[in-house]
Amino acid sequence: MTLKTTTGTGGHKKMKDFKVNKISLIIVVFIVGLFLIEIGKRYISMIHYQGGWSQYDSQEYSQASTFPDGFRLDYPTNWEVSNLRKGGTKNLRELRVSFYKPNYIFTPSTYLQVWWRRVEANWSLDDVEEWYVSDIAFGVNRDELEQKRDRFLRTKVGAYDYPALVQTFNRFEGKNPRRQVVLLVVGDEAFAFSFHTDDYNEDIAATFERMITSLDIYR
Repeated sequence: MTLKTTTGTGGHKKMKDFKVNKISLIIVVFIVGLFLIEIGKRYISMIHYQGGWSQYDSQEYSQASTFPDGFRLDYPTNWEVSNLRKGGTKNLRELRVSFYKPNYIFTPSTYLQVWWRRVEANWSLDDVEEWYVSDIAFGVNRDELEQKRDRFLRTKVGAYDYPALVQTFNRFEGKNPRRQVVLLVVGDEAFAFSFHTDDYNEDIAATFERMITSLDIYR
């Protein structure tokens, strides 16, 4: 008796599925590996530069018509900087620069956003406040915004004591969330500095204080 051995379509399908799954697994492992390497590099950089400070100078980007004439600002060296000429991927209109502390899973988000626009020479701080409230207060609780819109405090900030308005918002998710906003107008340029953190503490407060104190606007 002769036995005939055959391989059914079921066997071929299982082998094909096995190869597909193996390739998919390799791709996933590769992507996860790249992600972990990038996270590791950012973490090492953050630790290495911890405590150091650098100076940002917008003159390097002022060739763009949508960028300020020039301002300087100190920021922690281990933070990352993103220049946004058209509001970034979310098209947040007058958002020009973001300074942000690298964050990881379960770590708080902390960043400073700089909003800017060209204005009429007769603009006052009240006009800047209206611009902030009406156009760029993204993410702020609307009820809190309405309650505080006429309660911005007048102060002076920066290297040359620029007249400014300040306000603090805290109705956000997080352990101890806070957003501190500083508004000012110098000549025909209006600025809004929005500092946000999910976990406000003394170190974070000192960081923002140094950043905003170092502000120098070209005149």
